[in-house]
Amino acid sequence: MYIEIDGKQYPCGKPTFGESLTWPNVGGLETPLTKTIITCADDGFIMRKDDPSKWERQVYENDTLTLTNQPEPEPYEPGEEPEPPEPEPTIQDVFEIFEILLGAETEETENE
Repeated sequence: MYIEIDGKQYPCGKPTFGESLTWPNVGGLETPLTKTIITCADDGFIMRKDDPSKWERQVYENDTLTLTNQPEPEPYEPGEEPEPPEPEPTIQDVFEIFEILLGAETEETENE
């Protein structure tokens, strides 16, 4: 399998296509890519054509090319962890509140 860009062929591993497009084991690319990426089987059969300009980002790291519309991941900075959300009350919590309220009423009426 290979990809072809502007008449030049680049061997690649099995690509994955979904919300992002990824071609592993592609060496020697120069980014950013502006020309159509043609994915071909070893026998030259054209499997698909992709226009990189229709994607928000191009990532080329460790010989893997990815086209994606996902936002750039934000770097993790220790110490800036968000506060955990307050837990939602459960039905058990509601029953306990009713027991407290009902118990308080019965104690008041017993003392009168």
